[in-house]
Amino acid sequence: MSNLKAASDTRDYVRSEFAPGNITLWGILDREWEIVCMAKEGEWKYDAINPDYEISSGLMLDQQAATERILRSEDFVTLFCRGAGTGRSHTLREIGKGLMEAKHAVVVIAPQRQQALDLKRSFGQTQTVSEFVTKRDMPDGGGVSASPPGAFTGTRPVPAGR
Repeated sequence: MSNLKAASDTRDYVRSEFAPGNITLWGILDREWEIVCMAKEGEWKYDAINPDYEISSGLMLDQQAATERILRSEDFVTLFCRGAGTGRSHTLREIGKGLMEAKHAVVVIAPQRQQALDLKRSFGQTQTVSEFVTKRDMPDGGGVSASPPGAFTGTRPVPAGR
């Protein structure tokens, strides 16, 4: 264990005295900041994704409202946060249908590999958050839907080269 710690100490990791067990790399931190900046720069800059989409009446009213808000969003990133057991997966599937109806490619991002694999059944293309941040691999016109915890939905294509 001491050899592992010694090897880790020689790396150029970003460390915090407030979270000693957490580390990252400068390149990852830069990419995360770039995503935050793209979100800020993209406020109120787009046409709505699919404002006329007919939302399933099978969703609860709050799920319908969330779906409508996201499909009418004019932002580069639209956040969608819901706790466990609130119908998040049903809502994300409905949002995915609205994105696909508007001819957007959909990529689902999940925190862990197993979650990405589980969501692959409904959406086809999935990635982990780590893959999304490091690989920069998005289809042209692709929208993003992320799964728990802290789910978010970004409904805009990632600009080329970013």
